[in-house]
Amino acid sequence: MVVVGPEDPLVKGIHDYFLNDKILAKVGVIGPQMDAAMLEGSKDFAKAFMKRHNIPTASYQTFSSQNLRAGLDYLETLNAPYVLKADGLAAERV
Repeated sequence: MVVVGPEDPLVKGIHDYFLNDKILAKVGVIGPQMDAAMLEGSKDFAKAFMKRHNIPTASYQTFSSQNLRAGLDYLETLNAPYVLKADGLAAERV
């Protein structure tokens, strides 16, 4: 049995890798498959998933450096407190 602790290998598909290998498929893996791990690995993916499946969540919009001005304008429409999150795993930001 393999217990995968960090999210990074899960998001990259380690569970799927084990399932698709003839020998390793017999080994139990504790942790979600890649598609499910994306809920933790990408805030944008998670929010879009929740919206698509009518799961209540705070309103959101996604911005990048290419549309930074639109992001700043969006912040002006909000009342504090609000939360800004970077897409991706926190470990990637260190």
